[in-house]
Amino acid sequence: MMELYCERSQLKDGHTVLDVGCGWGSLSLYIAQKYSACKVTGICNSVTQKAHIEEQCRELQLRNLEIIVADISIFEMEGSYDRILSIEMFEHMKNYGDLLKKISRWMKDVNDDDWITRYFFSGGTMPSVNLLLYFQDDVSVVDHWLVSGKHYAQTSGDWLKRMDENKSSIKPIMESTYGKDSAVKWTVYWRTFFLSVAELFGYNNGEEWMVAHFLFKKK
Repeated sequence: MMELYCERSQLKDGHTVLDVGCGWGSLSLYIAQKYSACKVTGICNSVTQKAHIEEQCRELQLRNLEIIVADISIFEMEGSYDRILSIEMFEHMKNYGDLLKKISRWMKDVNDDDWITRYFFSGGTMPSVNLLLYFQDDVSVVDHWLVSGKHYAQTSGDWLKRMDENKSSIKPIMESTYGKDSAVKWTVYWRTFFLSVAELFGYNNGEEWMVAHFLFKKK
């Protein structure tokens, strides 16, 4: 899947890359490894995630990846990038228009070679591309793809299985994150989330709830 994102964003070795909402760094680390001439910057909102990614960089001897911890809704910076990618972040945001305007300012202002690719969840029968037509003041949709939801269903099912198999290890994490009084409640919330995603995206063999990839061009 990581290579699919690179192909659909037309990533080339030597590009400067921004990974918005990089999480635990799967995509950033993949690009930094496979495209060694790329300079990669990832933005996440967790010091724990930053520490994890930087440890991976040390183990892999990567020197072309930088991680910034920030709240993307208020974060500003000077910089421009050949490719900007974002996986599973937009659905957590409230104002697509403001976010796309901000991201467009970070896209290099050259020719027809400026792209941002990202994906977000949608129902398979929903004309999801039309939703993005409301947020095209600064970018325009170039292409989009629908991916079967069965892959995400399997992923969520695996998360649930691992969670249930590691209850003793997860308990202190929940307690330190949410407090001892709320640890059980949040454990149930996470199990419910994994169950829901597995059922919804697996329904009708993954052809009802799907994943959408969008490719944008800077106006």
